[in-house]
Amino acid sequence: MSDSEIPVLEQQIRGVETIRAGFHDDMIVNADLFDCLDFIPDGYFDLIIIDPPYNLDKDFHGRKFAVMKTDAYEEFLRSWFYRVCDKLKPDGSLYMCGDWKCTSSMQRVIEERLTVVNRISWQREKGRGAKANWKNSMEDIWFAVKNPRDYYFDVDSVKMKRKVIAPYREDGRPKDWEETENGNFRITCPSNFWDDISVRSGQCLKTLIILHKSLKNCMPNWCLPHHVPATEYLTLFWAAAHRPSSHENLAEDFLEWK
Repeated sequence: MSDSEIPVLEQQIRGVETIRAGFHDDMIVNADLFDCLDFIPDGYFDLIIIDPPYNLDKDFHGRKFAVMKTDAYEEFLRSWFYRVCDKLKPDGSLYMCGDWKCTSSMQRVIEERLTVVNRISWQREKGRGAKANWKNSMEDIWFAVKNPRDYYFDVDSVKMKRKVIAPYREDGRPKDWEETENGNFRITCPSNFWDDISVRSGQCLKTLIILHKSLKNCMPNWCLPHHVPATEYLTLFWAAAHRPSSHENLAEDFLEWK
């Protein structure tokens, strides 16, 4: 990232006064979530992605989040999650990230308003390890919907190409797999274990992204069954942990994330 890129992104980042003046698509807002929610129409978004602060002691560019007792953390989640759910369309989907310590709290709160369809395990190779415990290299991503009988999920857009270990044949021909010069492969449905996360271009949906932390390295380049490429989000909403961060830090983090 060059120094010349930061001012370019800074020009796209707006404060709360912009959303108060009138909500519209193609917005990047760096502000307190509670100051903005009333100005976002209900039932607007096809997809909501949330990466809230986990129940840990953490310093996000000077904005400190302190660990809480479980009941208090769940009340913190409820203080904004219910209102965020109001912004989701009746057939909309929501993804929320969590770690092993807070994921049970997230599930309980999510299920108070939505139906959990699945829990995705995201393998993240990070950190130095632990001498007296297992290294934490997994995070949960909760996939929930408003209506479990009516929600958008395009499985064909996220099918994966896997190498065939046992190449079964029927009448001498490959059964459900393809024989190529580079090996034998099968196109298969994706699982709820993610170790290869990428973005595919496709249809744009109205998307709300809420980050209660530094943008740096906290949102994956997800390949979702909703055809929402990271470079084509119609609505980007960046929310800091109750206080806006400096535009310079936000610009640096967002460019590194992209």
